[in-house]
Parts: sequence; C-alpha cells; structure tokens
Amino acid sequence: MLRILSTQPPVPSWQHMYMLEAMTFKMKIAVDDPNITADEICAQVWTNIYHRGNPNGHWHAVPLPVLKSSSELNNGKKELVFSDSVILTSDGEEYRFTFRARVKQRTWMWANDYKVDGLVRISPPTGEKWTQGPEFNQICENIYLGNFMASSIADELGFHSILNVAENLDLVSSKFSHEILYRKIPMMDGARNKIPDHLIQEAVSWLEEQDALNKKTIVNCRAGIGRAGSTVVAYVFYKNPTWSFEQCYKFVSEKRFIYPHNGLEETLYRLYPRIHLEP
Repeated sequence: MLRILSTQPPVPSWQHMYMLEAMTFKMKIAVDDPNITADEICAQVWTNIYHRGNPNGHWHAVPLPVLKSSSELNNGKKELVFSDSVILTSDGEEYRFTFRARVKQRTWMWANDYKVDGLVRISPPTGEKWTQGPEFNQICENIYLGNFMASSIADELGFHSILNVAENLDLVSSKFSHEILYRKIPMMDGARNKIPDHLIQEAVSWLEEQDALNKKTIVNCRAGIGRAGSTVVAYVFYKNPTWSFEQCYKFVSEKRFIYPHNGLEETLYRLYPRIHLEP
C-alpha cells in the first residue's frame, strides 16, 4: 500500500551541522492504492534532536507535511514527497533520527530496522543569520529582545538599560555615548542547558525594576533567541499570573523567533504559581 522509497538525509548516515542551522528532512513515498490521498498519510521524523518544539531532548515525532507529488504512475499509483525543517537549538553529543509513515491509524512503516538511525553531530553556532547585524524586537512596553550586536549600540538605539545573559560575551558600557545601566547574568548557551532557578529569579527581578522605572530595556544573548528568549518568557510569565506557559511563549514568539531552554516550563510553574480565576 505504502512504500518508503528514499529519505533525506539517508538512514543510516552521519551528518555534521551547526546550532541555529535549519536541518531539512524529506521522505519520498510510493502509494500503490489510487484511493489513498495525501491527507490520509501521516509521515514523520522520529528523533531526539533539540529544536524549539523539543526543548527537553526527548524522543518525539516531527510531522512532515506533503511537499509535492509527481505525475501519476501506471494504474493510478503515485509518489509523494513529505518535508519540513527544524532549527537546531543545542550543540553537543550525536543525536539520532529515522523516518516512519502510515495510512490513518494503521501500523507504522519504518524506513529502517530498529536502532538503525541517522546520526547528526551539532557544533556550536557559527555565522548564523541572527548575528550578522543588530536585531531587536519590542515585546512589552519597555522590554525588548535582541542580539548582542543590538546591545553593543544600545546608546544609538535609545536604550536606557541592558540585560546581557550571554555567558561568554561582555559589553564595555563606558564606551557608550551616554550612561546606560548594564547588568550581566551569565547563562549557558544551548537548549539542553537548564537555566538555574536563581538566575531566572535574578533576571526577572532586575527587569521588573527597570520596567517600573519606565526604562527602555534590551535583553540579549548572542543571537537573542535562546537564553534571552527564555528570560523574556520568564518575565512575561511572572507579570501575567493568570497566563499559561503556552500563552506566554506564544506572546513572545509571535514577536520574535525564540526557543525555550530545557525545563523552562516546569521551572516557571514552580517559581511563579498561577492564579486561577473563577469562571
């Protein structure tokens, strides 16, 4: 009924990628039954790769939407291509992936035998588009989220305060043309690195002080999407005690591409319990 003809990357294979690069997956499937439509086919990558939808590094499915179909073959048979990309959000050890597909709720068809997977090693970020120039976005009235390059010209951009959460990057605030309040709370890069409770609390408290003083504040890491993004989600979560984590994450991510760090959701619910309003 279904036959997996090919996958990209092949399985097995070994890939080398960089954090914050987009990794594209494709699967070509032959459909022998002319009555089966693309909408009835579920195609997935099964992987433990960290990306914005998998901040905890669990084995999980990445859905692959249908990309295109070739012309129909003999007897109404057809070939379909399913594809999607994920942004890699953590470097480190080798991660694994394979492919599977099925029609509706029938048994999964795997691209390869059990534990025969593709491997990918992810190196620290290099030359990613988020660091090629100053980038920042307004999240709340006084709170902005951006990259290190934006903070490096914070005076030109009209900021009063900077929160730098990049462990390996620092700013010389004395070089600014006017006085800017500078605070560094170092956090480790990569989604697999959990942000300690005390660093989240310290960052949220400092942002609250700046916000209360009506200070235009930028939060940065290297690219302004991982550590800084998690920090701003934490602040929005703190300021809105009736909102769920999903609401806070959506609120920030609709304004700038971000990804959460490992365990962020669990940490925030523990540190800042929700207020449940009566219906």
